[in-house]
Amino acid sequence: MDFSKDIDECFNPASGIVENVEDKKLKLIDDPLDEYFEVYENELAEIKKPIYSKLIDLTTFKPKKNLKYLNNAQYAEFKKEKDRYDDLMENYKKNRESYEKNNQGSSPKPPEKPTITLPWGTVHTIGRQLDPMHIRDEVVAKFREEYAKAQPIIDDYNTIKNMSYKELKYHVGESFSSAEKQLIERNDLLSMTKEQIANNVLYDYSDLADKCSENIDILTNEELDDENYPLSKLQLMARLKVYTPDRQRYRTECIYAPKLYNYLIKCINAKEPFINPVTKAKYTQENIEELMKVMRIIDPKIEVPIFIKHRNDTKLKINYRTYEVNLRDFGTNASFDSIYIMRFSNIYISRMLAGVERVVYEICYIPDDIEATGTFATGSTDLTSSTMLYRIFKLFNEGRLLFNYLPPYNIHIDTNRYRYIKPDIHFNRISSIDSWLRKSNSDPTLLTKNEFIERFKHYAQEINNYTF
Repeated sequence: MDFSKDIDECFNPASGIVENVEDKKLKLIDDPLDEYFEVYENELAEIKKPIYSKLIDLTTFKPKKNLKYLNNAQYAEFKKEKDRYDDLMENYKKNRESYEKNNQGSSPKPPEKPTITLPWGTVHTIGRQLDPMHIRDEVVAKFREEYAKAQPIIDDYNTIKNMSYKELKYHVGESFSSAEKQLIERNDLLSMTKEQIANNVLYDYSDLADKCSENIDILTNEELDDENYPLSKLQLMARLKVYTPDRQRYRTECIYAPKLYNYLIKCINAKEPFINPVTKAKYTQENIEELMKVMRIIDPKIEVPIFIKHRNDTKLKINYRTYEVNLRDFGTNASFDSIYIMRFSNIYISRMLAGVERVVYEICYIPDDIEATGTFATGSTDLTSSTMLYRIFKLFNEGRLLFNYLPPYNIHIDTNRYRYIKPDIHFNRISSIDSWLRKSNSDPTLLTKNEFIERFKHYAQEINNYTF
């Protein structure tokens, strides 16, 4: 068997060498509430034009109240006074330049900033404050005309925005199956009013664990306590209990369930961990089940998104070789309290080519003797050599270690530079045993035993964080 045949088979879908040849992905779902609100968004397109943005609140589609602006005649008067001041300033600048150049006569004084009383009673100082807003008379007139046409649609929109999820479905002539009704009865939010949710669920600065930990939805950046936030969206929130590592305390994250479901799918498709995108806290299987309880209200047949095997050359493998080294070969201070012999594993990626195992890429070295207790103790079972090795293998098997799992297995950075390992994992900087024992390339001083353990803990924790 030669190289060319191996490579041809890797790119031949019929060979069976590559798993998930089509690189299938989970599909995102449509927002279940869009269909109820989009019709209004489209019908109100005219009054949503940018030219009217100063006159309307686009959240409520109501005219802005107590809006202070100048009409054409008022602005003309204001502009006349402002132009006069601008002319005085221009003359002052010229006189100032002449004085500084010739140093003759007395120093000119800047003109006094004029004031003008605006139609709503505010005294405005020209040259010190921003100009008041001017909206042309023809824009206001046209807006009023279009708004009168849209008034019935706006009234209907504001009505459905304050409907519960059940009312909203009934409003458009839809009904619930018996399964949906049972799921609705089990969810407290579906029977609560907006006021009840605001008082008992939403964030209120009290630090109560069962209340929403934030006043915004971290995925949509919408304010949950905004009076214009639809009640139906509040009722379809997933409330996730996110615990501290010791599981002694938790906070409750409130996120619109359909958006969270699609975020979960994106994480699965990208082979990335399902974590809070802001705090990086890991979402657990319990959190996923809480999410699915809400999603099943929307669709009782919806399934929990599960991992799909990435497109993968099945002959590409991860393996390791173990080396035993004498620390005294690295210097007299490397003995770590009279410990002379240590084992290190060289982790590498290989592929069978022409019947021979060929090393594609050497990932890193890791020490084999780090444990939670004992000679090289980290104090944590999550920070041990065996755990570190297991999680590096796990990342590879889940498609999250390498950029590519098909030839050439790397990405091109720039001229003669390639990268195999994803950029937010840095443990592969330890590319030799010497790198574990010395402070840096620029400082070849040998590490102390404690410094060596701390270095291991740093990289082990990085892998743990990325794995989760």
